Amino acid sequence: MNVLVYCTQKPMPKVLKDLKADPLMHAQILDNLDDISEYLQTYEYDGFFFHPLKSNAPPNDVSNILRGLRKRGAALPILILEGIDLFDIKDRIAFLNAGADDVVKQEMRVEELIARFKSILRRYKGRDNTVVELNGLRVDMDQHEVYVGDVLVDLTHKEHDVLECLVRNMGRVMSKEQLLFSVYGGMDEPEIRIIDAFVWRIRRKLRRAGLKGEYLYTVWGRGYRFDRPSKTD
Repeated sequence: MNVLVYCTQKPMPKVLKDLKADPLMHAQILDNLDDISEYLQTYEYDGFFFHPLKSNAPPNDVSNILRGLRKRGAALPILILEGIDLFDIKDRIAFLNAGADDVVKQEMRVEELIARFKSILRRYKGRDNTVVELNGLRVDMDQHEVYVGDVLVDLTHKEHDVLECLVRNMGRVMSKEQLLFSVYGGMDEPEIRIIDAFVWRIRRKLRRAGLKGEYLYTVWGRGYRFDRPSKTD
């Protein structure tokens, strides 16, 4: 999953360091308030972790940023992490009313933070969308598991990220650039042809697990599409 994080606290809170280190969470870190809106409009993120400090983001400014993001159509979970200078109850209520989904303290363990984020994300995407089953193929996006029948397919984290991005956008062509971002989150990206290698390995592993038919379609010059097998497959 790709998430955007705003944080200026030095050193970065442990919970955000752990979030950045989690192999299933691709965290893009920002330290400039003016960049938040641009990044959320330019790239596709699953969530936004906002860690404002009163010294550079007074409560009224935070509320205005939240309202602005929602007004511009930001439809993703937004979690506020309180820094070393805690906000009062009036400010926390204002953040929730302005568009934040949750306000938590930075001392929280990363496991709980991710669990809260996933719970909110399910409400945005719909619980049924976290598990997709088609003709014996089962993709569980909560557990990061893929089955063909009863056989667990041994995908790497990055292979699963590619497949999950395609599954979440079933029937829609995803460009290699979009898939590359879904895997690396805009950080330390290799050459784009790595996506071809990921798709080739995913196909091979699914077939070895016994999957019949084609689910990952190559759309020449455009990218890849996940869809139901055609009658000719």
